[in-house]
Amino acid sequence: MIFGKSFKQCTLRALVSGALRTMTTKNLLTRDEVFDDIRRIRERGYALDDEEFVIGMKCVAAPIWSESGEPIGSLSVSGLAARVTPENIEDVAKHVMAAAKELTDIIGGHPS
Repeated sequence: MIFGKSFKQCTLRALVSGALRTMTTKNLLTRDEVFDDIRRIRERGYALDDEEFVIGMKCVAAPIWSESGEPIGSLSVSGLAARVTPENIEDVAKHVMAAAKELTDIIGGHPS
């Protein structure tokens, strides 16, 4: 979802115009929830899958940017929810964002 969370608003609306797919009981269920999550991701700089795809697994992801300022990939770390906890999620995210920035810098990219 990190790509979707990097797209322009008009593109995002088109992406979530269809039915939202439920994978677990932790899924976002409405478009408003999705857009609120996107806003939070843009503010903090990383995406969090909080057991939304697989119960018991969490994932932190940060975008990798091209020279033209478009997202071209992402770097993520997944782990057991028992190990990726509210107490350490910011530290995990800090490392993921730093690594994604390093990759972006290596290829001469930048966020738009």
